[in-house]
Amino acid sequence: MQREPVYILLPPGEYFSEYNGGAVAIVVNSMSQHSDYTPTVIGDACSQSMSGAPFHPVAPFLYRLRSRSRAYAGACKTWLKRQPAGIVEVHNRIPLLMHLSDRVPQHKYCLYLHNDPLGMKGSKTAEERRQLLSKVACIYAVSEFVKNRFLDGLTEGGDKVHVLHNGIDPIIFQSYTEKEKQILFVGRIIPEKGVLQLARALKTVLPNHPDWCAVFVGARHFGNTQPTTGYEKAVLAELADLGEQVQYLNAIPHKAVMACYQRAKIAVVPSIWEEPFGRTALEAMSSSCALVSSDRGGLAEVVGSDGLIIDPESPLEISAALQHLIDQPSDAERLAKQAHQRALHLFHQQVIAQQHDRFRDSLSQV
Repeated sequence: MQREPVYILLPPGEYFSEYNGGAVAIVVNSMSQHSDYTPTVIGDACSQSMSGAPFHPVAPFLYRLRSRSRAYAGACKTWLKRQPAGIVEVHNRIPLLMHLSDRVPQHKYCLYLHNDPLGMKGSKTAEERRQLLSKVACIYAVSEFVKNRFLDGLTEGGDKVHVLHNGIDPIIFQSYTEKEKQILFVGRIIPEKGVLQLARALKTVLPNHPDWCAVFVGARHFGNTQPTTGYEKAVLAELADLGEQVQYLNAIPHKAVMACYQRAKIAVVPSIWEEPFGRTALEAMSSSCALVSSDRGGLAEVVGSDGLIIDPESPLEISAALQHLIDQPSDAERLAKQAHQRALHLFHQQVIAQQHDRFRDSLSQV
């Protein structure tokens, strides 16, 4: 079977960069590395582009002439018109897909949903989602939670919506370092992630365990190297009394993030909002961290019963879970092994990439 070319469109502002690539870019890069297809990734110009696929940057000078989204759509349209007919996978930008499907109709269009569609422009109502289904060859959802949200209120079109979980590269399943007495948080420093509640929990746990420390990795925006918001500063203020028991690293490259997971004995994902998937939980599990997590949104699919589930709005519950894992190291080791096996069994990137390829193959036969 002759395979059609695949073109992957990142959202504007999502950099296909080793240094400051966000969650969507990481998923695209990882999936492409294990695919039998060789897709071309289109996105904003950046330095040190990721190595998983050929990258075509759009011209940044256009942003001075028009709004960012309109300039980006125009640049994508111009480029796609010059390409052979193929499969266009648009990540997380419904208006961009609708714009291109009308103006460059020789391609087959797929939408890749990384967020709750009921909160996204172009899919908030059932009627908008019905119109979207008429324009696409298929829709990929990163979890059953996202799929069910998309199909809410619809009676038809479910056969076009497929779940493609995020995956983890097999090499990350190896353990390179001896685990240290560290509690790790990775994510954006925003209220929805429950960071302030975690900071308050740590204030009651760490003083009793001077040989343990906490490590925070993240910022309000990907790539930020200094706290810039009132919320970030409130988190730092809450942690101030813990002194050297806290390391606050801001945003760092993804490879450095994975090294943090390799060192930490415990990871915490206290998300308050309904996570569409929960990649940070998966990365922690794959790195054999004992996991403390909420089960909101897609996190329930990722974590299952292989972590300690807490109410993320309760610092008391978070501190009790952390205290238990510190006091009962055998329980922490058991949970870490279970989490590792779950990640390996359910979220192996090679398996998920093969599933993605089969969906692409079916589109090529249409």
